[in-house]
Amino acid sequence: MIKKANQQPQGPTVNQLTHKDNDETILQFTHQQQHKTGDLLLPSIWILDTGATEHVCSSLSYFSKYQFINPIQIKLPNGNFSVAHISGTVTFPNIFSLDNVLYIPDFKYNIISVQKVSEALDCKLIFDKIFCVMQDPTTQRMIGLAKANQHLYLMHNPCVSHSNSICNSAFVSKTQNKNMFDLWHFRLGHPSYQVLKIVKKHSPYVEFNDNTVCDYCHLAKQSRLPFPVSNSKSFSCFELVHMDIWGPIAITSIHGHRFFLTIVNDFSRHTWTFLMKSKAETRKLIHNFVALIETRFNKRIKTIRTDNGSEFLMHDFYAQHGILHQTSCIETPQQNSVVERKHRHILNVTRSLLFHSNLPKVFWNYAVSYAVHLINRLPSPVLNNCSPFQMLYDQSHTLLDLKVFGCLCFAGTLSQN
Repeated sequence: MIKKANQQPQGPTVNQLTHKDNDETILQFTHQQQHKTGDLLLPSIWILDTGATEHVCSSLSYFSKYQFINPIQIKLPNGNFSVAHISGTVTFPNIFSLDNVLYIPDFKYNIISVQKVSEALDCKLIFDKIFCVMQDPTTQRMIGLAKANQHLYLMHNPCVSHSNSICNSAFVSKTQNKNMFDLWHFRLGHPSYQVLKIVKKHSPYVEFNDNTVCDYCHLAKQSRLPFPVSNSKSFSCFELVHMDIWGPIAITSIHGHRFFLTIVNDFSRHTWTFLMKSKAETRKLIHNFVALIETRFNKRIKTIRTDNGSEFLMHDFYAQHGILHQTSCIETPQQNSVVERKHRHILNVTRSLLFHSNLPKVFWNYAVSYAVHLINRLPSPVLNNCSPFQMLYDQSHTLLDLKVFGCLCFAGTLSQN
């Protein structure tokens, strides 16, 4: 049964990750019992629900048309929260069309609200132990028929919209997906198919389908107009390093983080992120990073470019290490565009990973760290299709050790010896 609830959920919402507070309608899904799956999990099966206040579909492939809407907060039967960003029309051939259907890939069943369909079609529904008949009250003409199965009334809709090439999200959204074409897109953090084509040249085992449209990429990568491309270009590693802080993030991570410091090497575009509970940790992290570069790479950072944040103002430290500190003008992030664009890239991948894995948003710290790990290993047009890892370490790397973020894994128990 699907009901609207007036109370606010206890858990955080997706949009808190982007510093936005939206008034959101909450739909609470409750089931009196779990039914046997079987045919109920087929994407063509629709369940008539007398307690539902909204129509729900788990696959975009059944929408004849759809549009993005203001986020609607969803509470699933297991107590987890999800968000509906899309509403549209689903057509049952030669029968009727359902309008204002919510697209919820996290919900594995398709639901028809009895109240909404009877109101929209101006029909009556007659239930008996075998069938449910939708009937025109004036002409007595049958509009639709649902059959009783497993104590539910089910309708079959074999129609998949040919105008919509989006893959069936009821199956693709699961990290156990065995479709290798989409699997590599998921493993690599939802990169563009142009990037995947370059990856395949160096790693022939990577398979993908460039005709597939990823729902999670569309949801995660909406943004404002891009920052202008920086004209400056360094000629060696650590000649110029860009730094910036992202946060505070409305959702505190599972380990208490609310910020992360991003450091980008201008020459190689290799990126480091450091999770922080407060901005007060910034100076110590920069001290440690400078020492790391000197020890591991036997190089000295020549220039650090940041905004005017007080956490970056360390004149004595820069003078001691011979570092030139460049700052952007106040309220002009475009002057530090390399790291600003990197933040956009990191957050796009992070949102894709969280949407696809359906993990609670408090795990954003793990998603950010894994997003940076993937970005450093994917080819970049700025680097003539080399990866930041290759530019920094001057060696190739394998992608075979990568797994889909959020996939099922098992922990072994070590012996006492």
